[in-house]
Amino acid sequence: MIREINFQLEPMEIGEIRSLSVSGDAPFQVGVSCFVREPRPPGYRPCPHCVVRSISENETIDIEASREFWEDRQGHLEIKVTDQKGDSRTLRLQVNSRETGTQLSAMAGH
Repeated sequence: MIREINFQLEPMEIGEIRSLSVSGDAPFQVGVSCFVREPRPPGYRPCPHCVVRSISENETIDIEASREFWEDRQGHLEIKVTDQKGDSRTLRLQVNSRETGTQLSAMAGH
């Protein structure tokens, strides 16, 4: 069973890196996928920034909204955490493009 996922769920900025850790029935598989279109296009294939890693309980893994990939794109990251018994959780985080970030700053009066 997955007891807790330690991770900030707010939208990420391009180039931002956040740490994720999990407690529960280790080991865990952590899969990170990048999506720029919904629904997923036919023949969807992961990009070089999409990864799957195995981690131990409370081990940290860095999740990055890679500048190289996201510079001219809009979309979201999907992070799927699965424990050794098959219990899983999926987190979805918007990645703010420069344009989105500029629009949000303007709306906030900055």
